[in-house]
Amino acid sequence: MLTKLLFTGLVIAVVFALYRVRSRVGTARPSGDRDTAVATSSRLGRALSYALVVVLLMISGVAYYFHWRAEQQLVSVRVIDTGTGHVTSYRAYQRSIEGKRFRAADGRTVVIGDSERLEILAAD
Repeated sequence: MLTKLLFTGLVIAVVFALYRVRSRVGTARPSGDRDTAVATSSRLGRALSYALVVVLLMISGVAYYFHWRAEQQLVSVRVIDTGTGHVTSYRAYQRSIEGKRFRAADGRTVVIGDSERLEILAAD
């Protein structure tokens, strides 16, 4: 998720830098060559560009917050041995579950065997 945010930020920075370069090239012409409509359009374009950057950053921040909040959720993890039917329950944070391994809330690291099944349930 962090790479998605960094990539989005990089794209925004590149677009912003290109806009700045274009605006500098556009101001190199003599001011008598530009009429007031073009100057007003340029200011409006600049304001819209800044607003777009702010909106994109806010959307990225909100998306990251919801992802972070979902990973902080405490869930109930049940490990079921398919051979015997024995069930062992653990509590773990969503972020600590990685494939066939997870870290329980009490600090134990649990690795699931090939003959075991993992169920993740919302904590009560």
